[in-house]
Amino acid sequence: MKTAIVILLTAVLSGPSLGQATTTGSATTSGVCSPATTGNNNTYYFQYCGSDPEQGKKMVELLNKILLNHDMADANAKLDQLLKIVSSLGPPKLTVYDAKELAPSPTGHPRMSVDFYTDRPDEGGQFGVLCDRACKPVDICTLNGDNQGLLGNPVDHPEIAAFLFRRQFPALTSFTLSVESQDDKPVKILGMTHLAITDPRTLILNPVQPPPTVFAGGTVMQ
Repeated sequence: MKTAIVILLTAVLSGPSLGQATTTGSATTSGVCSPATTGNNNTYYFQYCGSDPEQGKKMVELLNKILLNHDMADANAKLDQLLKIVSSLGPPKLTVYDAKELAPSPTGHPRMSVDFYTDRPDEGGQFGVLCDRACKPVDICTLNGDNQGLLGNPVDHPEIAAFLFRRQFPALTSFTLSVESQDDKPVKILGMTHLAITDPRTLILNPVQPPPTVFAGGTVMQ
């Protein structure tokens, strides 16, 4: 992984948002923390997504030193420093809004949806919708590219609807998740949380799971 990062960073980087170099074409990127480039001899643009400007300056300083130094051992040491900074940021911030009542299920159980986004990319892409009563996940949004979604409830926590994307979740992109009450009373969504489920056996899985697919979903925040 470290070697791959060194190979990718083949442009001169400077400032909190990085870089000037000769470009050979146009490129676009969705999400403020996503790199964009095209062709050869292009600039990679990175934006620091943390809350501490000094950390952002330190990361830029380390990246510039990596580019100017061809000593792989030294480059790897600097990458370790970068990883330490990234790990200190904690999980991406979840912003939850616009809970809506939906049409009931075919069996008459009330349903609710909620919109949310993260302030920076989430590598794990595992989220729990917190309900005031037992609820189950019923509709997971899809991302660009292959989807590996799992729906279920953590064992002994029927009030948490687990939505596992199991892939990187993009930053500043609004998505909608839906839950269903497991009885005839309306469910209230209390919020969302990050999950860290490594073993699907710790979940009570929905009988029907979303198929892997290539699909575009979500709205990039402006």
